[in-house]
Amino acid sequence: MAIIRGMSDRLQKAVNKSGLPPKTIWKRIGMSESRFYALLAGDGGCYASTFAKLCVVLGVSADWLLGLKGGE
Repeated sequence: MAIIRGMSDRLQKAVNKSGLPPKTIWKRIGMSESRFYALLAGDGGCYASTFAKLCVVLGVSADWLLGLKGGE
């Protein structure tokens, strides 16, 4: 599973904007710490169900996180 090019930048912005500690985010979405940080670094991927949880926790649309539309 590879992360979509540019998604890691948008993901990092969303994490920063959420104000949530990373530990809270990875626990809420059911991801391990190492996998979460790999995702942030652009070195990992995740299942669609985990991606959906990530969008909900961060309060962003999947389209935005994937780079399919602008805005947050």
